[in-house]
Amino acid sequence: MTVETEALMMEILRRIQSDVTAIRGDVRELKTRVGHIETKLSFLDVQMSELSVRMDRRDDMTDRIVRRLDLDEKPLS
Repeated sequence: MTVETEALMMEILRRIQSDVTAIRGDVRELKTRVGHIETKLSFLDVQMSELSVRMDRRDDMTDRIVRRLDLDEKPLS
């Protein structure tokens, strides 16, 4: 190999190494961002579950109120 060829190859390898370093930084940032998104989705899932439980309790309370006040719809004969 000539000196020019070796210098050209070294320059190409330096550029590739620089690009790989930049890609690693980008991937690291993306992993962090995805982790934050997963954390927020987990939090939202918990919140939705808690709301579902609260709604079920409200339904039970409403059913008890309807029964106590005898507000059940009776079929018309």
